[in-house]
Amino acid sequence: MRRVFRTLAATAALSALLLGSGASSALAASDQGNPAHTYRYVFDGTYCNPNGVFVDCFAIDGFVSSATTPSGRDVTRIVYSADVTTFDESGVQIGSDSMTSFERWITVEDGTSSVFVIEHHRVSSDGVDCAYGYTLQIVDYELKMERYTGPGCN
Repeated sequence: MRRVFRTLAATAALSALLLGSGASSALAASDQGNPAHTYRYVFDGTYCNPNGVFVDCFAIDGFVSSATTPSGRDVTRIVYSADVTTFDESGVQIGSDSMTSFERWITVEDGTSSVFVIEHHRVSSDGVDCAYGYTLQIVDYELKMERYTGPGCN
């Protein structure tokens, strides 16, 4: 359950960074002679969150990029990583989680689209060392998903 909470907290932190940093103004056009309109926003942040007798410290970084071609094709990418280190009340590290993600959305003017996501997690705590993740692909409304769970995962 703590793992799910940390993943949700990291996702919420990513959303807060994007929204709180004024992503719309930061994604200003940077047309460099290319007929495609391109945008890029780089983000990072660190913070700690007391969670009862534990303290979870987050380090998040990544980028969002988008390109729109004259033909109407939109490509958006989000690449980010989140590292969470958990400490007990005396400051001793008792666990860590890391997550890396690559997401790509492509939308074509005729309404067709595709989504591609790779996400990888590694958890270490209480004698557990586990890696798991998934690959997700949606093309023309058809979902293909592959999950993997490494040794040591329950």
